[in-house]
Amino acid sequence: MMNIREYEEADIYKVAELCINNWKESFVGILEQNYLDGLTINFGIRLWNNHLLLNGAKIFIAEEEKKFCGFIAIHDDEEIDNCIYISSLHIHRNQREKGIGTKLIRYVGKYAYRKYQKMSICILKGNDGAKRLYERLGAEHFKDFEDNFHGTGTITQSEKLIWRNIDCFQ
Repeated sequence: MMNIREYEEADIYKVAELCINNWKESFVGILEQNYLDGLTINFGIRLWNNHLLLNGAKIFIAEEEKKFCGFIAIHDDEEIDNCIYISSLHIHRNQREKGIGTKLIRYVGKYAYRKYQKMSICILKGNDGAKRLYERLGAEHFKDFEDNFHGTGTITQSEKLIWRNIDCFQ
């Protein structure tokens, strides 16, 4: 049975490793290969420790029978008032297509419903599977933009999606 719980410090390595491995797999042809090849777990640990310093930051862990399946990370949206921003959603490769990502988004939607009016997420252009999932769950286009990917100097074409009404998650 799927369990979703709040992040604990002991989760940092699993979170960092999954994030880095998913980026290396999912962003081939989207991000520069030399950037992907240079990603390390230590970079991921720093990235996620910094994430937890942001306003409203939380990470929720998905587990099945105590086995780590994935996570979703959120913080206050810096651009849109009264909005929670999903900064990352990562599912282990062998756990995909089981509805875990949908369950995590719905979990965050219920969490957001108690404190916020909207929810948002950004995706890299070309990540069409993710976009279809978010749209199926009610997200719509907010804007296109160029992004300095995690401050690395790698410029990406990105899109921000928004749930303007999160009543569907109550």
